[in-house]
Amino acid sequence: MTDELSSDAHSEPWDSFDIQRISKIPSPEEFPGVSERLDRELFTRFFNTLSQADQVVVQKYGLAPPDKEKATEVNTKLELFLLDQAMVLGYRLFLSRCFLQCLLQWWEETQEGPKRLEELGAKLSLGARIVRGEAKAPVEPAHYEFRQDLKSEIAILQKYLVAALRTRRQRNPEDLLADAEQAVNSGIAGHLPCLKQNWTAFAAFLRTHPEYLTGLFSPTKYTTPARIVNEFIGFSTNRDTESMRIETSRQGSKQHSAR
Repeated sequence: MTDELSSDAHSEPWDSFDIQRISKIPSPEEFPGVSERLDRELFTRFFNTLSQADQVVVQKYGLAPPDKEKATEVNTKLELFLLDQAMVLGYRLFLSRCFLQCLLQWWEETQEGPKRLEELGAKLSLGARIVRGEAKAPVEPAHYEFRQDLKSEIAILQKYLVAALRTRRQRNPEDLLADAEQAVNSGIAGHLPCLKQNWTAFAAFLRTHPEYLTGLFSPTKYTTPARIVNEFIGFSTNRDTESMRIETSRQGSKQHSAR
């Protein structure tokens, strides 16, 4: 697999990067910087999906551990991770030089290459239909942990906005949204990596659900962090909010019983 991703295993971690902010094809001048930051963010997300034992291996050897069996295992996990990201990120994934290197290997070298390319097409097609509202996103184990992390971060953000900016709650929605975005991106509300990574999607949700935007500044029993995160995930996956909550809870129960 690529040396670029391997070298990132030994780099200092970058701040969270909201990939959804990429809304156009970068210019030739912009491309190297966008591609590098995208590569680093993808590696960070991939690294966080690994078991503790695999994280130790990757920290020490990158994606090329001396044990061939372990190297194959880690790189297979990376390939499957990138396929899942194709559904979420769509065309943005093709701005990653590391992904393009992977694509080249699927095209020319890897035995599983044709199968991976077929899977890539299916993931991209599903992602496009989800964006258009024509399909529902699959419920995966990662949704449970994401829901738990995001709920905690929304609680932190809400607490900060209530204490620091409650007097501004009568301002127009765009000003409220700007205040919330500044609190997340500047770090003054605390360390909120999930919100920062997903701010573009979360802001789109808040624009179409102004009651939850207002609720960040002036909470009610209908705008609790749990309610907001359930509505947001339902909105993002084209699923009924209650069924999404039940499915993510079920995934959480499976994870706990497996431990």
